[in-house]
Amino acid sequence: MKPVSLPLPRAGLDPSWAPRRRGRGDLQLIRQILAAGRRPFADDELGVGTGHALSYRFPHLMELGVALALRTQGILSRHIVALLAQRRVLLRPLYRQAWLERASGIGAPRSVRVEDSLVTRISGAYLDLGLNYSAYAVLYAAEPKLLNPAEAFEYYMAHHNSTYPRPPLPISQYAANVVDLAESAPEIRRGRPA
Repeated sequence: MKPVSLPLPRAGLDPSWAPRRRGRGDLQLIRQILAAGRRPFADDELGVGTGHALSYRFPHLMELGVALALRTQGILSRHIVALLAQRRVLLRPLYRQAWLERASGIGAPRSVRVEDSLVTRISGAYLDLGLNYSAYAVLYAAEPKLLNPAEAFEYYMAHHNSTYPRPPLPISQYAANVVDLAESAPEIRRGRPA
């Protein structure tokens, strides 16, 4: 796997190179995650000091992608930042496994038959964070785990009586998107524009 490294300015992420623009709330979440003291990355991972270009690698970009996905599931920004920071050690190996096994191993394609006629193929690893809000707006989270496509399908289609757990994230697809977008990202030049 080719390492993905992007120099991005500390002030924020310029999403203009992405194929689709994100909503205003999404950009605010990205800025909140990247802001000093609030980003879910360890201080020694990205470089420090004024004038240094930061290098965001695959796990950093995956954390941003997961943050945006959780935002669409109605998870509050403060909970997203805390979850990613607290579960980093558990999540990063899962991101890597999801990328490496996106079409084999846990992500191997499976066939699903509906009503004995329609057959579809599903593939890729899915990330189950087991997220659920209590009646008092407390976010509960299980230990993160990867699901194969059949397990994710079963989980998503199951009847949940008293709660609505968030569906698993198609993490292999996110990993593929992160790698594709990172490889086509423009170089960000430092200094004043000429």
